[in-house]
Amino acid sequence: MNRGPVTRPTLLESVKDANNNEAWDRFFELYTPLVQAYSNSRGCNPEMADEVLQETMISLLAELPKFEYTPGRGRFRSYLLSIVNNRIRRAFQRQSIHQNRHNSLEAIENTGKQHSISLIDTKLDQPGSDWDKLWENNIALQALIQVRARVGQIAYRSFELNVLEGWSVKTVAAELSLSPNEIYQHKDRLKKMLRQEYQTLVLEIGE
Repeated sequence: MNRGPVTRPTLLESVKDANNNEAWDRFFELYTPLVQAYSNSRGCNPEMADEVLQETMISLLAELPKFEYTPGRGRFRSYLLSIVNNRIRRAFQRQSIHQNRHNSLEAIENTGKQHSISLIDTKLDQPGSDWDKLWENNIALQALIQVRARVGQIAYRSFELNVLEGWSVKTVAAELSLSPNEIYQHKDRLKKMLRQEYQTLVLEIGE
């Protein structure tokens, strides 16, 4: 049965070299929005989300040189999710300790710590649909960024207003001084480019 694209090993192989700055810059660029969005969805404030991101990347810097990519034996997204979830748990535990540091040891053990761990487990033991949805959204966002850099400002603005913001063709035409046919052409062209870029990124960012 066809399970769809899996993580392309080239980027993962490249980041096994801790000194490969270009590969790590690309890895950081691709995965930072995903990790931050997921951390936010799990209840992390911006400071905690930054800590989760930093600790996740530090962990990957140590672990990826030993990571063996084997098609058909799990997905990289699941491996990454387990690391991110562990860092989120630690972030909530640190927050709980910080909030209760002036309380008695008994209060920390019986209220703050237990409440914190219960809250963390409730958040993280849910199905992985949030992570999967954010993973797909991240690829789509990266594809949009790539396409935007390759087309003219008017073409992208036409697509943005008509497709992304839902403006009517007539309204976009009046706003940008374009004909309806030009708007349809921009729409079809950029949709095709987005599909192609999405598939390219799936091979790079992986499944």
